[in-house]
Amino acid sequence: MPRIGFAEVVGDGVFAGLIGASAVALWFLVVDTALREPLFTPSLVASAVLRGVPATASEPVDLTMVAAFTAIHSFLFILFGIPASWVVDQFQHTPHLPLISIATSIALEGGFVIATKLFVPDVAATIGHGFIVAGNVFAAVGMGLYLRGWQRHPEDLAAATPR
Repeated sequence: MPRIGFAEVVGDGVFAGLIGASAVALWFLVVDTALREPLFTPSLVASAVLRGVPATASEPVDLTMVAAFTAIHSFLFILFGIPASWVVDQFQHTPHLPLISIATSIALEGGFVIATKLFVPDVAATIGHGFIVAGNVFAAVGMGLYLRGWQRHPEDLAAATPR
């Protein structure tokens, strides 16, 4: 069965990763604006990871840390999006959105839990585990919608083309 090319897999993965990173960023912008101070979460996470600052609810927002977090977060989501795009491409027909979203959500949540437990165990408690799970679900659904709706499978395109 023909598959999409390497460049298309990478391009789809980059775009899906940016969708996921944007979904999480927008979610936490809403949460932070409603409950704390806008941009609190990216500033807190970057300060804890890059500077070793303890994660506390009283940590002031540092725009340099927000910028660093945005760059790193986007890069990590892109690194996740490329293999996710490749996995979706391995199916003869693109799997249904629930399958993509559930698998993506489990992978995102698992990666975050492992990373925070190893490097910054107090961050998740300060941010709120429920908010993190919700952000990852939004990212997974966004990435799943993109990969399901826009993934270019040659056999799907040929079947959809009128003769």
